[in-house]
Amino acid sequence: MTSITTADTPMPVTSHPSEVPRVARCRMWSALCLAFILFALCAVPALGAPAGSPVPYARPSLDLPAGHERLSSDLLALVDDRFLLPNQSRADAVSALARSGHYARGGQRYRGLGTPSTDLVAVYIRTSPGDGAGPLRPYIDRLMAEDPGNGLVAAWVEPRHLLPLARQPSVREIRPVHRPRVRTGSVTTDGDTLLHARALREATGLSGLGVKVGVISDGIDGLQASRTLGDLPGGIQVLKNSIGGSEGTAMLEIVHDLAPNASLAFHDCGWSVIEFNQAIDALVNAGCRVIVDDIGWVDEPFFEDGVVAAHVRDVVRDRGVVFASATGNDADVHYQGAYRDDGDGWHDFSGGTNPDRQRLYVSVPPGGSVDVVLQWSEPFGSASSDFDLYLFDSTDLSAPLAISASAQSGGDDPLEYLSWENDGSRTVQAEIDVHNPFQAPSRLLELFVYPDGGASFSSTNAVMADSIYGHPAANGVIGVAAVDAEDPTASGLEYYSSRGPVTIIAPRLEVRQKPDVSGLDGVRVTGSGGFPQVFWGTSAAAPHAAGIAALVWSGNLSAPAEAVRTALVASADDIGPAGHDPAFGTGLLNATAMQYLLSPAPVTPPVTRFPGGNDTPRDLDRDGLYEDVNGNGRAEFADVVLLFNQIDWVNQNGPIIAFDFNGNGRIDFADVVRLFERL
Repeated sequence: MTSITTADTPMPVTSHPSEVPRVARCRMWSALCLAFILFALCAVPALGAPAGSPVPYARPSLDLPAGHERLSSDLLALVDDRFLLPNQSRADAVSALARSGHYARGGQRYRGLGTPSTDLVAVYIRTSPGDGAGPLRPYIDRLMAEDPGNGLVAAWVEPRHLLPLARQPSVREIRPVHRPRVRTGSVTTDGDTLLHARALREATGLSGLGVKVGVISDGIDGLQASRTLGDLPGGIQVLKNSIGGSEGTAMLEIVHDLAPNASLAFHDCGWSVIEFNQAIDALVNAGCRVIVDDIGWVDEPFFEDGVVAAHVRDVVRDRGVVFASATGNDADVHYQGAYRDDGDGWHDFSGGTNPDRQRLYVSVPPGGSVDVVLQWSEPFGSASSDFDLYLFDSTDLSAPLAISASAQSGGDDPLEYLSWENDGSRTVQAEIDVHNPFQAPSRLLELFVYPDGGASFSSTNAVMADSIYGHPAANGVIGVAAVDAEDPTASGLEYYSSRGPVTIIAPRLEVRQKPDVSGLDGVRVTGSGGFPQVFWGTSAAAPHAAGIAALVWSGNLSAPAEAVRTALVASADDIGPAGHDPAFGTGLLNATAMQYLLSPAPVTPPVTRFPGGNDTPRDLDRDGLYEDVNGNGRAEFADVVLLFNQIDWVNQNGPIIAFDFNGNGRIDFADVVRLFERL
């Protein structure tokens, strides 16, 4: 994960897995495993459990002025020195917020913000439903966006105005705006061939014409360079590009490779969830029938549909849109489990299986950092189980390195978020702890750990299952997992690709079967704008789904969006356990198989004479399949023999769709058998 915190870009983060081929990554992974074993042999005593338990944070017991209870703990440390941790200064609190993109320093220039004259902090203000930013304007420096219907305002606020703002009658809670996470993880994507889009274009002449695709990501700073190379066309509609970055360019290239005549549009993800929803609406209003994004909002609910998921769900249902979304690259940095008290009020992450390894562990070198997000199974806006999140140096449990201890007293969000950077000279072996200070009822806890700058998260006690959250988990949204293009089989599933199913608790208990399908990553792009030339992560997989949807939809423009969604998911090649599974969904995308499902009337493909044939093959029964392979005007055993002898030739020269008698997107012996059965 590369943090973009230059003076021009205060908030977004581009995150992508390793940019090396699978073989090299396997060797590297083996080396890392060996290194970790050696590290563990040396470090287990330090990471185990020093004498005693961690020391909980003692909240100030004196009477506090009104408004304090409505501020998150990191904002309290910014405005009230009594909430600073031991050995933490106000400058440290500012630095932590600034590194995470929540804080803009006066006199410095920031992309999308300009040059503020004074320090500003980016916050969400949760208000009573129906209330907007109007009465809060005297305390707001710059309004980002507002959503009165959901009682949410995003704004830049001077630190000195935080407490007066929190005292306003309509304000229920104030917390930092957490940066969006981009799920990265002269060329043509390998998915064009492997997912059979090229074969479909050559066989049918389909090209995406008549369908408009909208992309939401960080930015398209490499757009002009990609156009110069001939990998993107002119005429792309750019609705907004204020965030910065080039991942959007790479996603557009993939869509264009698969559906070269589809119209394209782009809108950046915005700085807040409200702006993200506005981006979706802008693309729909611009005529986009397919939308794809690769954005994750870590403060959106894990156990219910939040502001974004609910909006995307409604757009899909009401506006006739096919929406594909990257499921995330979080499987290996995730934990979920029911709260289990270790006897001292701390959660036992091992589930009682290992008394010496009861926490989550992360190694943070000098200059490295870690962000941790905790949520639990209570509805947003009504949490009363007051869990706290800690980071300790495992060799010293007397004082935390970082803490998130916002008060949840019945009308709050079940969310804690901490961020810590190692500014020392030695590597810190740290542990992540969750405390239950008031013995709240047992809840299902869920955490994501995001190491950066050389930091590494230990797999000890990690849980891959149920690591999809947010709008990719919404009903009607096509959540896309990632399979390596070098190995488009079950063994090619990326270790980081987020897994299902998804546990929902509100408004009713529900288990959603996600992801929906799998796309490819490790594919080639131009690298324009400084982006890597090999694109990894579910960010690369998702635009393959959008491109295939546009390509196939262009052959049946009257088909409703729901039929397109159904065909895309149902036609995938099942590469995992039989049926839908929590790693691959229904399987790997297949353009030709999708076309068979969506288009009731077959498209007659142009065909050429087979080597050894009498004439051009013929479709005698006009069903789109050419049973008269040798072109002599009748279907006979000689056609079966000719197809068998020319399997490799057809796969290389096509059109595959004309002779794919079993509909699996390729020509093989099964097609020969099926043709024989038709005689």
